[in-house]
Amino acid sequence: MSAEPSPPHHHLPAAALAELARGEGDPATLDLLLEAERSRRLLLLRMLDDAMDPGPAWDLLSKAQQRSPSVVDELLMYP
Repeated sequence: MSAEPSPPHHHLPAAALAELARGEGDPATLDLLLEAERSRRLLLLRMLDDAMDPGPAWDLLSKAQQRSPSVVDELLMYP
């Protein structure tokens, strides 16, 4: 029996956290936060996929991701 791979872990350095606490944050720090949020949203979609049978909707999302990943990312990250 093989164990499932663990999801990626994100690390926010202490200096970046201090920047954010001061109301600052350079583009690299914001990129770290956005990548973590993107991963969280993908994990939520994966949980939905595991919990129910999304049928053609999941297939369509998968095909769209292969064809135009930037568009799927834009939709995924839409507030």
